[in-house]
Amino acid sequence: FTPEQEYWLGRAVAAQAIAKYGLDPDQGRQAYVRLVGEALVRASNRVPPNFGGYHFIVLNSDQINGVSGPGGFICVTRGAVMACQTEDDLAGILGHELGHVTRKHGERVLRQRPAFQSAIGGLVGFVGGLVGKTGWEGRLANQLLKTFEVSVSESFNIANRDGYGRTLEFEADKEGTWLLVDVYYDHASLRNMLLRIPQHGGSATHASPMVRAQALEGVLARYRPFTPREGVKEARLARFQARGLGGSSVIVR
Repeated sequence: FTPEQEYWLGRAVAAQAIAKYGLDPDQGRQAYVRLVGEALVRASNRVPPNFGGYHFIVLNSDQINGVSGPGGFICVTRGAVMACQTEDDLAGILGHELGHVTRKHGERVLRQRPAFQSAIGGLVGFVGGLVGKTGWEGRLANQLLKTFEVSVSESFNIANRDGYGRTLEFEADKEGTWLLVDVYYDHASLRNMLLRIPQHGGSATHASPMVRAQALEGVLARYRPFTPREGVKEARLARFQARGLGGSSVIVR
């Protein structure tokens, strides 16, 4: 996809997420999540510039979930935000979701989906059949729209329901941890969250939290334990508590 196509696809995926869950009405919480997300984007060279910038949105749901659309659209549920115990935890969640976006996981999985492959194959065949025919512009526009609709539907299902697969989840965990290092958040926070959450046997799309946490040990072994600069810990705690945050466990995906 071109950068412009990524933007419009991701925007449509975010619109579907908002249509399904609604927006969290707490404007303070929305602003806080944007603040932390933008800190990750602005302070790390690991987040490349894109066509439309990066957008952080809190969905009106107590479910614990994240929906990452191509092109820089990061949606997390209120339940995921409320489950964080520190600002560093929130940065870890957003860093993981940014990992999905910057590594183009959505596009990589979308290209493997039968519905998308069928839509692209149909588009190619349709274009080939238009040669020399009148009125081809309108017919092509309709076919492109159908292909876009399939792309949006499949991308939303990947991000919201089906997942990216175990390999890409490991990759997003590692990328999220490297982002934390870059912006001087606690680089162990994502690993620690995975250790805190209820353990399960994993699935086709997600390894168990324990396995995911263990996979991060090699990354974390490169760095000393996190020591915040003077005043940083207190400032983060004050921001966090001002939003009434803190709660139960979270599964990041």
